[in-house]
Amino acid sequence: MPETLRGSAYRLSKTKQMPKYLNKGEKRGWVWEGYEGLFEIDPDSLFDSTECAIIKDQKRIKVGRIIWNGEEIYLKRYNTYSVWTYIEGFIRGSKAIRAWKGAMILMEKGIATAQPLAAIEWKRFGVGGKSFYITRGVSDSQISVDYYKECLKDKQASLSDKRVFLRSLAELFREIHTKNVYHNDLKDYNILVREEGDRRRFFLLDLEGVRVYRSIPDTKRIKNLVQLNRTLGRLLSSTDKVAFIRQYTKDREWKSLSRQVIERSIKEDRRKGL
Repeated sequence: MPETLRGSAYRLSKTKQMPKYLNKGEKRGWVWEGYEGLFEIDPDSLFDSTECAIIKDQKRIKVGRIIWNGEEIYLKRYNTYSVWTYIEGFIRGSKAIRAWKGAMILMEKGIATAQPLAAIEWKRFGVGGKSFYITRGVSDSQISVDYYKECLKDKQASLSDKRVFLRSLAELFREIHTKNVYHNDLKDYNILVREEGDRRRFFLLDLEGVRVYRSIPDTKRIKNLVQLNRTLGRLLSSTDKVAFIRQYTKDREWKSLSRQVIERSIKEDRRKGL
Protein backbone atom coordinates (compact mmCIF):
# COMPACT_ATOMS: atom_id res chain seq x y z
CA MET A 1 0.00 0.00 0.00
CA PRO A 2 1.40 3.46 -0.88
CA GLU A 3 2.62 5.29 2.20
CA THR A 4 0.17 8.17 1.84
CA LEU A 5 -2.78 5.79 1.88
CA ARG A 6 -1.30 3.56 4.55
CA GLY A 7 -0.75 6.52 6.86
CA SER A 8 -4.29 7.76 6.34
CA ALA A 9 -5.79 4.37 7.03
CA TYR A 10 -3.88 3.80 10.26
CA ARG A 11 -4.70 7.24 11.62
CA LEU A 12 -8.36 7.21 10.61
CA SER A 13 -9.77 3.78 11.14
CA LYS A 14 -11.05 3.47 14.71
CA THR A 15 -12.41 0.02 13.86
CA LYS A 16 -9.02 -1.09 12.51
CA GLN A 17 -10.57 -1.49 9.09
CA MET A 18 -8.30 -0.46 6.25
CA PRO A 19 -8.53 0.03 2.51
CA LYS A 20 -7.34 -2.80 0.28
CA TYR A 21 -6.00 -2.63 -3.25
CA LEU A 22 -7.56 -5.36 -5.40
CA ASN A 23 -6.68 -6.40 -8.94
CA LYS A 24 -8.65 -8.88 -11.03
CA GLY A 25 -8.22 -9.00 -14.78
CA GLU A 26 -9.08 -5.63 -16.28
CA LYS A 27 -10.63 -4.43 -13.02
CA ARG A 28 -8.66 -2.89 -10.17
CA GLY A 29 -9.03 -0.38 -7.39
CA TRP A 30 -9.30 0.47 -3.72
CA VAL A 31 -11.98 -0.99 -1.47
CA TRP A 32 -12.56 -0.30 2.20
CA GLU A 33 -12.26 -3.46 4.28
CA GLY A 34 -15.67 -5.03 4.72
CA TYR A 35 -16.94 -3.75 1.36
CA GLU A 36 -15.13 -6.19 -0.93
CA GLY A 37 -18.52 -7.15 -2.36
CA LEU A 38 -18.56 -3.84 -4.22
CA PHE A 39 -15.50 -5.01 -6.14
CA GLU A 40 -16.96 -8.40 -6.97
CA ILE A 41 -19.95 -6.94 -8.81
CA ASP A 42 -20.17 -4.59 -11.76
CA PRO A 43 -21.42 -1.32 -10.17
CA ASP A 44 -23.49 -0.73 -13.31
CA SER A 45 -25.78 -3.48 -12.03
CA LEU A 46 -26.63 -1.25 -9.07
CA PHE A 47 -27.58 1.59 -11.42
CA ASP A 48 -29.84 -0.83 -13.28
CA SER A 49 -31.69 -1.79 -10.10
CA THR A 50 -35.25 -0.49 -9.78
CA GLU A 51 -34.31 0.57 -6.24
CA CYS A 52 -31.58 2.93 -7.44
CA ALA A 53 -32.54 6.61 -7.52
CA ILE A 54 -30.69 8.30 -10.38
CA ILE A 55 -29.60 11.74 -9.20
CA LYS A 56 -27.63 12.80 -12.26
CA ASP A 57 -27.16 11.22 -15.69
CA GLN A 58 -24.93 13.24 -17.99
CA LYS A 59 -22.38 12.68 -20.70
CA ARG A 60 -19.48 12.85 -18.26
CA ILE A 61 -20.93 11.31 -15.11
CA LYS A 62 -23.80 9.34 -13.68
CA VAL A 63 -24.75 9.47 -9.99
CA GLY A 64 -27.14 7.24 -8.11
CA ARG A 65 -28.30 6.46 -4.58
CA ILE A 66 -29.24 2.98 -3.40
CA ILE A 67 -29.59 0.91 -0.24
CA TRP A 68 -26.92 -1.79 -0.45
CA ASN A 69 -26.78 -4.43 2.30
CA GLY A 70 -28.97 -2.19 4.45
CA GLU A 71 -26.79 0.89 4.02
CA GLU A 72 -27.31 4.02 1.94
CA ILE A 73 -24.53 4.39 -0.60
CA TYR A 74 -23.84 6.77 -3.47
CA LEU A 75 -22.32 5.68 -6.77
CA LYS A 76 -20.57 7.95 -9.20
CA ARG A 77 -19.71 6.60 -12.64
CA TYR A 78 -17.14 8.45 -14.73
CA ASN A 79 -17.63 7.94 -18.44
CA THR A 80 -14.92 7.87 -21.10
CA TYR A 81 -16.73 9.90 -23.72
CA SER A 82 -13.92 11.40 -25.82
CA VAL A 83 -10.36 10.85 -26.93
CA TRP A 84 -9.24 13.43 -24.39
CA THR A 85 -10.76 11.50 -21.47
CA TYR A 86 -8.77 8.42 -22.54
CA ILE A 87 -5.58 10.48 -22.75
CA GLU A 88 -6.27 12.19 -19.42
CA GLY A 89 -6.94 8.85 -17.76
CA PHE A 90 -3.71 7.43 -19.14
CA ILE A 91 -1.66 10.39 -17.89
CA ARG A 92 -3.38 11.27 -14.61
CA GLY A 93 -5.21 8.08 -13.73
CA SER A 94 -8.97 7.58 -13.58
CA LYS A 95 -11.13 10.16 -11.87
CA ALA A 96 -12.41 7.52 -9.47
CA ILE A 97 -8.91 6.79 -8.17
CA ARG A 98 -8.15 10.51 -8.01
CA ALA A 99 -11.35 11.04 -5.97
CA TRP A 100 -10.26 8.24 -3.62
CA LYS A 101 -6.85 9.85 -3.13
CA GLY A 102 -8.57 13.19 -2.55
CA ALA A 103 -10.70 11.60 0.17
CA MET A 104 -7.60 10.14 1.81
CA ILE A 105 -6.00 13.62 1.83
CA LEU A 106 -9.04 15.21 3.45
CA MET A 107 -9.44 12.48 6.04
CA GLU A 108 -5.77 12.62 6.97
CA LYS A 109 -6.06 16.40 7.38
CA GLY A 110 -9.17 16.06 9.53
CA ILE A 111 -11.51 17.59 6.93
CA ALA A 112 -14.86 15.82 6.64
CA THR A 113 -16.09 14.06 3.52
CA ALA A 114 -18.44 11.19 2.77
CA GLN A 115 -16.80 7.92 3.87
CA PRO A 116 -15.16 6.39 0.79
CA LEU A 117 -16.05 2.73 0.24
CA ALA A 118 -14.55 1.91 -3.15
CA ALA A 119 -12.84 3.33 -6.23
CA ILE A 120 -12.91 0.85 -9.09
CA GLU A 121 -11.57 1.24 -12.61
CA TRP A 122 -11.28 -0.84 -15.75
CA LYS A 123 -8.01 -0.83 -17.70
CA ARG A 124 -6.89 -2.67 -20.79
CA PHE A 125 -3.33 -2.45 -22.12
CA GLY A 126 -2.81 0.52 -19.80
CA VAL A 127 -5.78 2.44 -21.24
CA GLY A 128 -8.55 3.31 -18.84
CA GLY A 129 -12.25 2.73 -19.37
CA LYS A 130 -15.18 3.36 -17.06
CA SER A 131 -14.52 3.99 -13.37
CA PHE A 132 -16.66 4.23 -10.23
CA TYR A 133 -16.30 6.10 -6.94
CA ILE A 134 -18.59 4.81 -4.18
CA THR A 135 -19.24 6.38 -0.78
CA ARG A 136 -21.46 5.97 2.22
CA GLY A 137 -24.30 8.48 2.37
CA VAL A 138 -24.02 11.44 4.78
CA SER A 139 -27.22 11.09 6.80
CA ASP A 140 -29.41 14.10 7.61
CA SER A 141 -27.39 16.42 5.38
CA GLN A 142 -28.25 18.96 2.70
CA ILE A 143 -26.36 20.72 -0.05
CA SER A 144 -25.14 23.99 1.46
CA VAL A 145 -27.08 26.30 -0.85
CA ASP A 146 -30.32 24.35 -0.25
CA TYR A 147 -29.73 24.41 3.49
CA TYR A 148 -29.11 28.15 3.51
CA LYS A 149 -32.14 28.87 1.35
CA GLU A 150 -34.61 26.54 3.07
CA CYS A 151 -33.46 26.73 6.69
CA LEU A 152 -32.29 30.33 6.90
CA LYS A 153 -33.34 32.58 4.02
CA ASP A 154 -36.87 31.29 3.32
CA LYS A 155 -37.66 30.92 7.02
CA GLN A 156 -36.46 34.49 7.57
CA ALA A 157 -34.05 33.37 10.25
CA SER A 158 -32.52 36.03 12.44
CA LEU A 159 -29.46 37.91 11.24
CA SER A 160 -27.56 36.26 14.08
CA ASP A 161 -28.43 32.74 12.85
CA LYS A 162 -27.38 33.58 9.31
CA ARG A 163 -24.11 35.04 10.48
CA VAL A 164 -23.35 31.99 12.63
CA PHE A 165 -23.79 29.81 9.54
CA LEU A 166 -21.62 32.06 7.36
CA ARG A 167 -18.88 32.31 9.96
CA SER A 168 -18.86 28.53 10.34
CA LEU A 169 -18.54 28.20 6.57
CA ALA A 170 -15.75 30.77 6.57
CA GLU A 171 -13.95 28.73 9.22
CA LEU A 172 -14.21 25.68 6.96
CA PHE A 173 -12.52 27.57 4.11
CA ARG A 174 -9.92 28.95 6.49
CA GLU A 175 -9.17 25.47 7.85
CA ILE A 176 -8.85 23.99 4.37
CA HIS A 177 -6.41 26.67 3.24
CA THR A 178 -4.48 26.80 6.52
CA LYS A 179 -3.82 23.08 6.03
CA ASN A 180 -2.58 23.87 2.48
CA VAL A 181 -5.37 21.85 0.89
CA TYR A 182 -6.86 22.90 -2.43
CA HIS A 183 -10.18 21.71 -3.85
CA ASN A 184 -10.50 22.77 -7.48
CA ASP A 185 -14.30 23.16 -7.43
CA LEU A 186 -15.25 24.42 -3.98
CA LYS A 187 -18.73 25.69 -4.79
CA ASP A 188 -21.99 25.40 -2.86
CA TYR A 189 -23.14 22.13 -4.47
CA ASN A 190 -19.93 20.38 -3.41
CA ILE A 191 -20.44 21.17 0.27
CA LEU A 192 -22.92 19.27 2.43
CA VAL A 193 -24.23 20.64 5.74
CA ARG A 194 -25.45 18.63 8.72
CA GLU A 195 -26.68 19.98 12.03
CA GLU A 196 -25.00 18.30 14.98
CA GLY A 197 -26.45 19.65 18.19
CA ASP A 198 -25.82 23.39 18.30
CA ARG A 199 -23.21 23.34 15.54
CA ARG A 200 -23.04 22.64 11.82
CA ARG A 201 -20.64 20.22 10.22
CA PHE A 202 -19.56 20.47 6.59
CA PHE A 203 -18.61 17.63 4.22
CA LEU A 204 -16.76 18.12 0.92
CA LEU A 205 -17.76 16.31 -2.28
CA ASP A 206 -16.33 15.95 -5.83
CA LEU A 207 -12.77 15.24 -4.77
CA GLU A 208 -11.00 14.47 -8.07
CA GLY A 209 -9.16 17.80 -7.94
CA VAL A 210 -8.10 17.79 -4.28
CA ARG A 211 -4.38 18.21 -3.69
CA VAL A 212 -1.94 19.40 -1.03
CA TYR A 213 0.56 22.22 -1.48
CA ARG A 214 3.65 22.89 0.52
CA SER A 215 2.18 26.39 0.77
CA ILE A 216 -1.11 27.05 -0.96
CA PRO A 217 -0.81 29.86 -3.56
CA ASP A 218 -2.91 32.99 -3.08
CA THR A 219 -4.35 32.45 -6.56
CA LYS A 220 -5.82 29.13 -5.43
CA ARG A 221 -7.28 30.62 -2.24
CA ILE A 222 -8.89 33.42 -4.20
CA LYS A 223 -10.21 30.99 -6.80
CA ASN A 224 -12.02 29.02 -4.08
CA LEU A 225 -13.51 32.19 -2.60
CA VAL A 226 -14.65 33.28 -6.07
CA GLN A 227 -16.28 29.88 -6.65
CA LEU A 228 -18.36 30.27 -3.50
CA ASN A 229 -19.11 33.93 -4.19
CA ARG A 230 -20.48 33.03 -7.64
CA THR A 231 -22.76 30.31 -6.25
CA LEU A 232 -23.98 30.66 -2.66
CA GLY A 233 -22.82 34.26 -2.71
CA ARG A 234 -25.67 35.18 -5.05
CA LEU A 235 -28.08 34.71 -2.13
CA LEU A 236 -26.07 36.88 0.25
CA SER A 237 -26.18 40.60 0.95
CA SER A 238 -23.06 42.72 0.84
CA THR A 239 -22.92 42.80 4.65
CA ASP A 240 -23.25 38.99 4.73
CA LYS A 241 -20.26 38.72 2.42
CA VAL A 242 -18.27 41.10 4.58
CA ALA A 243 -19.04 38.97 7.66
CA PHE A 244 -17.82 35.87 5.80
CA ILE A 245 -14.57 37.39 4.55
CA ARG A 246 -13.75 39.03 7.87
CA GLN A 247 -14.12 35.69 9.61
CA TYR A 248 -12.02 33.97 6.95
CA THR A 249 -9.20 36.53 7.29
CA LYS A 250 -9.59 37.08 11.05
CA ASP A 251 -9.94 40.78 10.17
CA ARG A 252 -6.54 40.92 8.46
CA GLU A 253 -6.52 42.78 5.14
CA TRP A 254 -10.09 41.71 4.49
CA LYS A 255 -10.89 44.79 2.39
CA SER A 256 -8.14 44.00 -0.10
CA LEU A 257 -9.18 40.36 -0.36
CA SER A 258 -12.85 41.33 -0.77
CA ARG A 259 -11.96 43.60 -3.64
CA GLN A 260 -9.97 40.87 -5.37
CA VAL A 261 -12.80 38.34 -4.99
CA ILE A 262 -15.38 40.78 -6.36
CA GLU A 263 -13.20 41.74 -9.33
CA ARG A 264 -12.44 38.12 -10.19
CA SER A 265 -16.11 37.17 -9.83
CA ILE A 266 -17.14 39.91 -12.27
CA LYS A 267 -14.51 38.74 -14.76
CA GLU A 268 -15.73 35.16 -14.51
CA ASP A 269 -19.34 36.22 -15.00
CA ARG A 270 -18.41 38.22 -18.09
CA ARG A 271 -16.34 35.37 -19.46
CA LYS A 272 -19.34 33.05 -19.14
CA GLY A 273 -21.77 35.62 -20.50
CA LEU A 274 -23.66 36.16 -17.24
